[in-house]
Amino acid sequence: MPELTQWVNLPKNDAFVEDDIKSTERLGKIKFKGKFKTNDLANFKIKLIAEGDKNVNYSIDEILRLNTYRNSPQALPAQLSDDSTEIIYDQEFDLPAAGGNKYKIEAKYKDKVVVSSSIVVAARKMFYEVISMPGVNAPNKATIESELDKVFNVSDINISCKEVGSRSDTISKIKTIESDADYQQVINELKSKLTSTDHNPYVIPITFVDYIASYKEIDIEQDIEIGLKQKLLSFIGRENIETTVKIKDKSGQNHYLYYNMVDEMDKDKLWLQTCEIIDTKGRVVGTISRDSILSQDLSEIKFKVSTELSNFLSSKKGTIKLKVRVLDSVSNGFAWKGCIVVALKRLLDINGNRTDKQLNDYFETIKHEFGHVFKQASTGDCDTATNPGPDIQEFITESSPDSHDNLYGQYHKDCGDQTNNYGHQGPHCKTGMTYTAATQSWKSNPGKNPCIMFGSSGLGTRSVFCDDCKKTLRKVDIR
Repeated sequence: MPELTQWVNLPKNDAFVEDDIKSTERLGKIKFKGKFKTNDLANFKIKLIAEGDKNVNYSIDEILRLNTYRNSPQALPAQLSDDSTEIIYDQEFDLPAAGGNKYKIEAKYKDKVVVSSSIVVAARKMFYEVISMPGVNAPNKATIESELDKVFNVSDINISCKEVGSRSDTISKIKTIESDADYQQVINELKSKLTSTDHNPYVIPITFVDYIASYKEIDIEQDIEIGLKQKLLSFIGRENIETTVKIKDKSGQNHYLYYNMVDEMDKDKLWLQTCEIIDTKGRVVGTISRDSILSQDLSEIKFKVSTELSNFLSSKKGTIKLKVRVLDSVSNGFAWKGCIVVALKRLLDINGNRTDKQLNDYFETIKHEFGHVFKQASTGDCDTATNPGPDIQEFITESSPDSHDNLYGQYHKDCGDQTNNYGHQGPHCKTGMTYTAATQSWKSNPGKNPCIMFGSSGLGTRSVFCDDCKKTLRKVDIR
């Protein structure tokens, strides 16, 4: 039996007639057309009949909450056909939102039942536009579309993602997105720079940046000892008195200097906040300025200490005390207000160097953030927190399908106290993973990889959606 694909989320607009969509009849509402012998009133019924056993079904709560069946055929007067030889009943109505569901259309008049000669397959299509950031090389169009097709344009999800726009426009360069102002600026510019306005509101703006990170300030104290020989050589101008400070907090934990992250910060060396020399009696005997920095990398700062300052140290010993900015958190990407931002550079590789991420690394993130735009992991039946944290309200959406048992991230089905935050912001899926509260750490279950909607990378390959997330992705209404 022939199949007709109906793109249920798109309106009947000529802008969407392209590729596999041959006419506006294949967009949005599907048309039912029945022929009758006379123009008399008739009590007949039309209904969708599921074809096969692969369709995903909505719960009663989902039907009531999501309005997945937008409307039913209304009883309209039949009309004569153009050649006045047949009586035609012609009506459009929405199919359910679920992608991949297959239906036949059945009409019943008295004891006579007529079934459509074609099977209708529900599909969805969304578009994205890459808005470039100067100096950042975004992945090419063919690669992005191919990677998205692997996880979304499959029979158990049925969302096709296509790039539109020319990539000719750009947004302001931000090397590291770190502050709320940075986030807001990027989102506002992405929305204002869209060129594919004829495809709105079905276009997802996306851009690529170097880093998404934040810093915190820590105190460092390290003993120093300046010998007589060092003082003498410094006094006669032969060499500097130098001291190297490791980026470790008072407990001995290593940190990474927030260096080469923000150009303005590097220019004035603002990652160094203060630097003092303290003698053995606890007295501050002087300060070291940023001009005294000889070199720095992620793990240490090397200073020049003046002869005059070293003379204040009794017994040639003392303490150098710093307040510095260090890396606090790092993100691979985020989805916010319908936009996607993905970081392409790796902060540290196995050797402590900064490198570009490999293709597989950032495509995990791209797929993950597209999942968020498509309302994953679903929170449709979750309650709003009693005392919600920042941004929590945005993540809870009643317009998504019911959540599943592996949902986590700031809330859950009973919500209220946000007891299953587990260190990740936003709704995520823990299928294939185990969280240990005592150590606040995750690990993958033996022989398992995490779902694409798990909230972190580096703990297994996030290559596919789990069965639960596939089901909610099929159900989600993206009209």
